[in-house]
Amino acid sequence: MREGLQYCFENNLTNIILETDSLALVHILNGDWETPWSVTMEVNSINRLRNFILVRVKLSLREVNTLADFFANLVFQFCRYI
Repeated sequence: MREGLQYCFENNLTNIILETDSLALVHILNGDWETPWSVTMEVNSINRLRNFILVRVKLSLREVNTLADFFANLVFQFCRYI
């Protein structure tokens, strides 16, 4: 997530919908839940980027996300052969 947001920041993409299948992460990034110490550095880094770009964090159920997962796996398979 952090690297994706960093890419968006560097390329002036300023209105982002960030989807995750982790309900806990949605609540943490939206400030509803306290950040566990084990991910504090990453969450802080993501939140710093959110100061510069508009980011909406949204839950995407894993079952609904099968097509995106399929394409992501294709990319990893393709990169392995380069």
